Amino acid sequence: MPVGQDYPGLAASPQELSEAYAAYLTDEEGPFAAGPHTTGVLDNRSAENSNPEFVMDYVDQAVDLAQEPHMAPVAVRTADGGAFVVFSALFSDRKTMAQGLTPSVDPEVEELMEGTAETSVTRHWVTMQSALVPEGEGEIEIVHRATGVVRAEGE
Repeated sequence: MPVGQDYPGLAASPQELSEAYAAYLTDEEGPFAAGPHTTGVLDNRSAENSNPEFVMDYVDQAVDLAQEPHMAPVAVRTADGGAFVVFSALFSDRKTMAQGLTPSVDPEVEELMEGTAETSVTRHWVTMQSALVPEGEGEIEIVHRATGVVRAEGE
């Protein structure tokens, strides 16, 4: 799918999926079916925040295609009239430790980190999702999600 092209008749435009997914992860509302890459992500976040040793904060963002045109979604029509779409989104998480505790940092993240992790670590991620978007109305199924840290900051 060339950048800017739309696929009429889909439950959501491929161009809108990054924004819709970021909004879903923030507000827990949107056109997505329950599954490991939607409700599962939210459940994992909730479980992480049940640890009294730290607090996790999340910021989910859509890819700005004007700034990052190379991250445009790619879509192909499926035999049933829907589309298989690969799209990206961005998010950050910040782990802030309770008083007197120091965050542990994975070696892969430490290689990317600016600053020293004394009380918190902020990781910036790029995610890539594969989705089945139905024709007409219906829920979008995220069938795969890959994530990678691209930057980190210690405070």
